[in-house]
Amino acid sequence: MGELKERLVETEGKLTQLRERLGIADKEKQIQALEAESQQEGFWSDEARAKQTMQRLAGFRETVEQVEKVRVALADAQAA
Repeated sequence: MGELKERLVETEGKLTQLRERLGIADKEKQIQALEAESQQEGFWSDEARAKQTMQRLAGFRETVEQVEKVRVALADAQAA
């Protein structure tokens, strides 16, 4: 069991490094900014720009969600 806990701690460190390399904190801020932008009146008046913004938002969300799933799975494994 000790070896497993060591590996989980090691994996947690790697996940932290991955979050930093992927710029997850920055992506989370960009998500908030893009969500706020998308709520502005007239956002859809320039449909091409709005679609591009929504695509960027979806990409950031996907990346953040995937890393969050790994974090939750790791936390669950550590709690077990």
